[in-house]
Amino acid sequence: MRTITPLPTPPTTNDTASFDIRADAFVEALPAFAQELNAFGVDISNIGESTFERAQEVIKEGQKELSSQHEAFIKQFNQALKAAQLLLRAQSAIKSDAWSALTHYILFELKSLRQKYKEILDNRAKIGQYVLFFRSSLPKGFKPAGSLLKKRDYPLAYMYFKNTSKSLQEDCPKGYFRLPKANVYAKGCSEFARAGEFEAEGLPNVNAGNYVNNSWRYSLNGKGGGGRDDWGCGTSHANFALSNWNSIYGRTDSVEVNHNLYLEGFYVGESLHANQTAAMIEKAKSAP
Repeated sequence: MRTITPLPTPPTTNDTASFDIRADAFVEALPAFAQELNAFGVDISNIGESTFERAQEVIKEGQKELSSQHEAFIKQFNQALKAAQLLLRAQSAIKSDAWSALTHYILFELKSLRQKYKEILDNRAKIGQYVLFFRSSLPKGFKPAGSLLKKRDYPLAYMYFKNTSKSLQEDCPKGYFRLPKANVYAKGCSEFARAGEFEAEGLPNVNAGNYVNNSWRYSLNGKGGGGRDDWGCGTSHANFALSNWNSIYGRTDSVEVNHNLYLEGFYVGESLHANQTAAMIEKAKSAP
């Protein structure tokens, strides 16, 4: 932007001595001052136009931004309106019989799945239980002690039994596993690797020795007299049997206590082969 040269000191009647000099200088400076003032006006005009144009651009940009925001607002509004419409439809559907039936069906299926899952967990928790029954047959899922079972028919039971006593599975046919011996007393242990192991009965050793049942004196060489060396002594011995002294001994060939007898069994779950067979039968029944 152009600058304006300041005018010289104007003349004044208070200084009559320099009045003429100042008046001449002041009048001479006025044409140049007028030119500079006109040029400055042109600059101001140009600045105004530029400012106006910039202001117009700013206004246009603002309008464009407002338009963009307006479109975004309209879009959000439409989305909210659509969501509200869906919500109203859902609320209306909930009150309808069809939706109520579908809801009850879903809840029923979830309850059934939960019940089936609980049954699976309960079934797994029972695998390996040893139970005595006062009845004529074993319940479903139980097998007699000492049974040989196929691994493919009872995979879940085998999974639990395979890490128990190795001696129990000795000489076991390929593809089978064996349950513990039948008709023997059960005893607890704290080592899972010994579960199912068979131990023979035992008692501390009792050695009472032999006793002299009878004795007699006899003559050597048929002599009727003679010294001490001419005579001998004969004895007979008998075994010391405890049954001769108390009737509790000798009743059985093993140690026994007073007891009741029950039907014993191990829970192994249902046979996988039997389940597959039953499923095939049901499928055949439902076939057209």
